[in-house]
Formats: sequence, C-alpha cells, structure tokens
Amino acid sequence: MSWIRLRCDPARVGDPAAHVRALHGPSARLIRVDEVRTGGIAGFFARRYLDLVVELPDPVLPDLPESLDDEALVPASDRLSTQGPGFDRVLGDFESMLATRRPLGRGATVPRIAMLKRAPGELVMIAGLLGEALPVAAHLAGPAGILRIGGGLESRAAARIDDRRTAVLQKADAEEAGLPVFLAWGVGSGDPEQVAADIRVGQIAPDRLWVVIDPARKHEDTKAWVSALARHRRLDAYLALAGPYTASAGTVGLLGLPRGELGG
Repeated sequence: MSWIRLRCDPARVGDPAAHVRALHGPSARLIRVDEVRTGGIAGFFARRYLDLVVELPDPVLPDLPESLDDEALVPASDRLSTQGPGFDRVLGDFESMLATRRPLGRGATVPRIAMLKRAPGELVMIAGLLGEALPVAAHLAGPAGILRIGGGLESRAAARIDDRRTAVLQKADAEEAGLPVFLAWGVGSGDPEQVAADIRVGQIAPDRLWVVIDPARKHEDTKAWVSALARHRRLDAYLALAGPYTASAGTVGLLGLPRGELGG
C-alpha cells in the first residue's frame, strides 16, 4: 500500500469517500480528513479546503526488459530556484503545491501537522538551502505579514535581519503594527560544518523555526544540514517544495518533524 494526500474544495465535494473512489477506483480508501484554511486577513476571508489522506493499493507493474536500468525509469526533475524563471513564477510554483498530489511513499506514516497562526510581533524564521526560503516566506507573509531576509540570501525584495538587535527592533515594530514577521534565512549550499558554525540563528532566537525541504534531494544530505541547524534552535516544522519529482517523497517524514501549514 502507499499513501497520497489530496486537496479538494468542500463546496464541490459532498462525500469525500465517494470522491476518492471516483478518482482512484473502488480500492482506494479514505484514511483521514483535515480541514485547512489558507489566505485571508486576520482569519477572515480565508479559503477552506479539505486535505484527504488516501490509501492506494500498489499497482501491478508489467514485466520490464532487463536492459532498462533505474535511471531510465526516473524522469529528470526541475529545481525550484529564485535565479531562473523569475520570482513571480517561483511563487506560482509554490502556490501550485496546495493542489498537487504528493505521494508519501510505501510504508510512510501520515505526517503530523503544525498549524502556524499569525501572532502580532512573532518572528518566524523560514530556513532553506540557496534561495529556496525566499519564495516560501514571501508566500506565508502575504499581505498580512512582514517579509525580511537574512543569512546567505541577497535580495532587494525586503530589508534584512542578521542579528539579535535588529530582530528585537523589528519584533517591536511588528507587534505595534499587529503583524507577524517572516524571516527568509539562507543556509547556503548545505555544508553541515558551515551551518553549524553560523551562530546567528541562535542569537536571533526566532519564535518559530521552519525548514524548507526539497524531497528530491538525498535524505542523508538533507538530514545533515537540518541536524546542524537544529543545534542552534529547536526546529518546529518543515515545508516541502513542490515541483521536483521523486519516487521517495515520504522520506521527509524520517526527519521527525511535523509538516507546517498556515492557520487562520
């Protein structure tokens, strides 16, 4: 058996179980239904969705010629980057994650969910490799949050927070404005020694620390830099990037972190 997560509009789906069977056949089984709200301002005008966790039977695969190797069966993946098609397109790719079927992998457990509520003056650090944290943090901040950058990121999109003093001043301003702060933090290329040596995360002491994960990267490499980052401050949740194809997307669950979602 394998697991998938499917998002649907409750206004169009009266019976989630029947909807699952209609899409994936009579053998598909609805395991869990989670209500998710996205967008809106201060909890109002948010869109309501249903996240369906579905169990599917393993497909019966035809016999393949012995001459085919594993690489021939795996399509090439496209990296999510802020350097290529433009920032607007990157944000669009991340938005598409909300409606994308994501296989969790054979034997994977259903991930825990960490809901992030917008608290005025709260500093939420979104850490990721290279430029991957910036579009995610920008999406989470939206029109009802303050976007800042730090670490290895360079961008004109927002002002910087790189030390404790700047963080405290920004938190005070944000609390007065009634808004949360989302800090996109670049950890570089993922060298665990460099991540462990950068003590600024501990000095800034964010209220929450989420990590952006690319499921297509090797699990051991991801685990190495995530573990190094956790030396400075306990990690609260992860967010998986959409776009790259991988047959082992469920390995992100092996990090032992809840999956992050934005609450009302």
